[in-house]
Amino acid sequence: MPAGLLNTMKRSLIIAPAVLALAAGGWYLSRDTGGSAPAPVAPGPSGEESEASQDPLPLLDQLRQVEAAPSGERSQGVLNKPLLSLLARRAADGDALPGTKVTINPREAEDEDAAITVEMGSTEQETTELEPGAWLVTFEAEGYVPEAREVDLELGDEELLEVSLIRGAQITGSAEDRFGQPLAGHKLFFLAPGQVHPRFPRDAEGILTTAIDRNGEIEPITIPPELYTITYGNLGTPRLKTEGRVSAGEDAELSIVYGGRSRVRFELSSVPDEEHRLEVRLEELDEEKAARDQERLLKNPELAARDRAKGKSREHWRARGRAQLRGGVGELRRAKPGVYRVTLVARPGEYSSEPIFTLEQDQSYLVKIQTPALPAREGNRKGDPKLPREGPLEVTIIQDPQDPDMREDGLYWR
Repeated sequence: MPAGLLNTMKRSLIIAPAVLALAAGGWYLSRDTGGSAPAPVAPGPSGEESEASQDPLPLLDQLRQVEAAPSGERSQGVLNKPLLSLLARRAADGDALPGTKVTINPREAEDEDAAITVEMGSTEQETTELEPGAWLVTFEAEGYVPEAREVDLELGDEELLEVSLIRGAQITGSAEDRFGQPLAGHKLFFLAPGQVHPRFPRDAEGILTTAIDRNGEIEPITIPPELYTITYGNLGTPRLKTEGRVSAGEDAELSIVYGGRSRVRFELSSVPDEEHRLEVRLEELDEEKAARDQERLLKNPELAARDRAKGKSREHWRARGRAQLRGGVGELRRAKPGVYRVTLVARPGEYSSEPIFTLEQDQSYLVKIQTPALPAREGNRKGDPKLPREGPLEVTIIQDPQDPDMREDGLYWR
């Protein structure tokens, strides 16, 4: 083939594609587009770029977007703080229970101020925004048994917590000893069928329990209708036990009577004039001090001989209870058991009985005192002798088991 013809054919192969491209472009521009210019076409992302654009933002960036979002709006495409919706119904008919108090406590927090309180209004449900984590949610309504639920919330969660509250009976009352003094520090346990009084803290889980405050008042508790065994005390062996059935909507009062130290009442046979301020004491022999004196006398026979010659006694008495006499009457409550003598202090006179008074636990006693011949007072009390004159005191001890003010130990329904 001639060289000239070969070169011409090569140039044609190179130019032909360019001519075709120009022809196609001219046809595209000459189309009827209704008078509007063709829209520019942006270059599309590559496959790798398209996949990367669909990946979620890092968690830290999402949180920043949440914080930057306007108040009241939840950002789209990011993880928001969890939302918890609350709904309380009556178990009897399923209707909403307005007025329910909801307390939300973080499980990890020890500070009580961290609790969130929500009052359920007339609307069926309330919604609150919380931090991610574990929460204990307690529903309470007057006359209904409280119910607690645990929820674990994560970023982006929207959960509904719905409970049905049971109508119960509220238990109130008081605790006192047999002499009317308030008791505090113990608990009441309401044992459903199959439950037993707890011996250890782990045994108390699932048992309805309430405490008794420092004034002896039972802290109110609402319990479901049931036949209960009610025990009084702390962990271990109960001090008192009884049974009782409670019904829905029928509140009840419980009276606890337990123990109490002995009570002693003093009465003078005659009331002296008002010039004498009278006080009666229960005095107990100080055996430790008497033992020390006895040991000292054994080491010093001459001192012991002088004491015997003078008729001096080395007994030491200490007061274990005092009562002012008004109108010839006084009273001691919660006196400790022991062996005592009765001493009447008239200032300047002091009169003591023999140590014949044995005080027992949980007993009531009446001590009748024969009024002695009290000395006439002269001048003010500054002139009273430091060592008052001692004299015999005649007393009559009467145990009074039929004291109408005393009650037997027990749990009583009012």
